Amino acid sequence: MIKIVRIKTITASALCACAIGLLSIVNLAQQSTEEAIKAIKSKLFDAPKVIYKLEAMNTGKSFSFCNTSKKRVTGFRLGCVKSKKSELRILSERDFQTADLMPEAENNLQCHFWSSNHGFFPTEECEKGKLAVIEVALEDGTTWKLKQ
Repeated sequence: MIKIVRIKTITASALCACAIGLLSIVNLAQQSTEEAIKAIKSKLFDAPKVIYKLEAMNTGKSFSFCNTSKKRVTGFRLGCVKSKKSELRILSERDFQTADLMPEAENNLQCHFWSSNHGFFPTEECEKGKLAVIEVALEDGTTWKLKQ
């Protein structure tokens, strides 16, 4: 059985208007993703010299803690920190979390992720200060701590 389908002719200007509308929607989605990433970054403590830190993911819906060291991570603790000039204060500490994050290897990082479809998580957000990795336990028995 052959089915005949009518194809409606679309003018070039109508096609152009449709494409512009579609590009606007894509732009809006991209802009809101960029805004979501900025919002997450604004809640995470960022210090360039800190080896262990939280980073916003490019989806705008998550952040991660990746092991960028040469040692295996067996656990970590998050906390809220506040920085003024050259002084750093830990305002509060979260429960210690066990982990198994292998050392960094040729462009391959092991990470722990926090994800949400609704932006940052109220349970993870700091009322004062910013969220940071404040303690990391390593397989060799040593512990790294964020210096105050």
